Amino acid sequence: MIRYYHATPYDNLISILSTGLKTQFGEIYCSTSQETAVRWVSFTRMYSDKICVLSFDREEGDDTMRIGNDHSPIMTKLLGVDDEGASYVSTRSIPTSDLNWDDIVTYDNPFYNEEYAKQHENMMKHNRKIFEKMEEE
Repeated sequence: MIRYYHATPYDNLISILSTGLKTQFGEIYCSTSQETAVRWVSFTRMYSDKICVLSFDREEGDDTMRIGNDHSPIMTKLLGVDDEGASYVSTRSIPTSDLNWDDIVTYDNPFYNEEYAKQHENMMKHNRKIFEKMEEE
């Protein structure tokens, strides 16, 4: 068995508890290294003060898992992680029953930036207004 780690903003945990990990753009991003998953999401989600890490296991050779191409060697060096095992993707959603619930870990995001968080919230409010107008039309 291979253990994979998926890190996400803590705010997503409630949704994951009810629906599992859903693919985004056809994939779920993960790593065989918990630290790598945390560093990647912390860096790319500076607006999230807390990061949650969930894990799931897959048999070696599982055809739903493949090496991802989203972590370039430049990014792995920037994040200070090994290239090997840095990026995997699942091509299928991960149901809640497959998650290792005893293995959930929460971290303070070392890259959290309060100003960036405010800008992100303002952008999300703006986008919601645009979508609401589109639905009205």
